[in-house]
Amino acid sequence: MVYCKVISMEEDGEKISLSMKAVNQTTGQDLDPNNVQQSLDDRKKKKGHRSDIPKIELGLFTIPLVKNVEAMVT
Repeated sequence: MVYCKVISMEEDGEKISLSMKAVNQTTGQDLDPNNVQQSLDDRKKKKGHRSDIPKIELGLFTIPLVKNVEAMVT
């Protein structure tokens, strides 16, 4: 069995976003009942995607190639 938490739902009901991370997979307990972690994750996503960083693609994984780690922190 897999436990998921509904984190968002479009008004027309055609798209539902689920999170396995927010639920204990053994007990089914909600690990983020006040959606604090979800808010932090949303903020990270809103900062935007850095397309100027070259990437190395390895099968199913895409890894950013970063020479200067401090530049990523800003």
